[in-house]
Amino acid sequence: MAHILLCNNAAGSFSGNLMRFFMVMAISTILAMAMFSPASHASSTFEDAYFRLEANVFDRNLLGEVVEELNLSTDGLDKDPWIYLCASMATLVSGYRIGDWYSEKTFAPGAAERALDLAEKAKSVAPDLSQAHAHYARILIIQRKYKMAWESLGKAHELDPNSFYSWYFRGIIAEKMRDAGRASGYFDEAEQRVAFDHQRNLINIHRQKVARFTKDYAEQEKLLKQNIENSPNKSTYYGNYAQFLMAHKRYEEAVEYWEKAMKIGPYPHAAQKLSEARQLLESESSSAK
Repeated sequence: MAHILLCNNAAGSFSGNLMRFFMVMAISTILAMAMFSPASHASSTFEDAYFRLEANVFDRNLLGEVVEELNLSTDGLDKDPWIYLCASMATLVSGYRIGDWYSEKTFAPGAAERALDLAEKAKSVAPDLSQAHAHYARILIIQRKYKMAWESLGKAHELDPNSFYSWYFRGIIAEKMRDAGRASGYFDEAEQRVAFDHQRNLINIHRQKVARFTKDYAEQEKLLKQNIENSPNKSTYYGNYAQFLMAHKRYEEAVEYWEKAMKIGPYPHAAQKLSEARQLLESESSSAK
């Protein structure tokens, strides 16, 4: 396969780069299926990149590095399902704005569809790879196609009963259905199968969502603080807690945590919310006089 030389320096270029990458890769799919052998996806550079992207969805530098790696890859990688999974994850990350990761509204138009196409390619190349089916289900959840996602997770679990993701994504579906009991049970199962540190934080985030819709705010606050303790260098976790504090009109504390988020790793939403929290605190102080 020829080199795919694409520039990722310009703002907004990631999605275009990945789309062109996908077009080239699609041409080679038939050849990939003919040449595929089960041992060919035993390990992959792109497997590592896939999980690094999942753990750092706001890291645009990492995204740029991964896109460049995808673009410069050559020779035989059309047989590697992880290149499709990595490109699919990069497509999601590049299209993600802010908010609920499992809502299509928080992604740029067309991002989920392009990511799903790439996930489909991974399943075609490696039908016995559990993560290909689990990742496919991830995108179906984003698209609110819960029945199809559940079926795909059944296949993922059949292929690897110890997979974290088949339980984790079931928990998210239960969360979306507002079934707190089942969601908690599925997250418990997923927690027993954690393979990467960031997966504990992912579970924590969704336990927070369950606590919020059941109005268990003490539990929600405990979980928010827990993520900060587990990952003190993640600015978004400080921002998540600051958002909670604002919702409960604890503006002075909210300012403190938005400031911490900005100090660790500034991002536009945090800057906007810090300004808003300061204004609300000033207004509250003025009213108290």
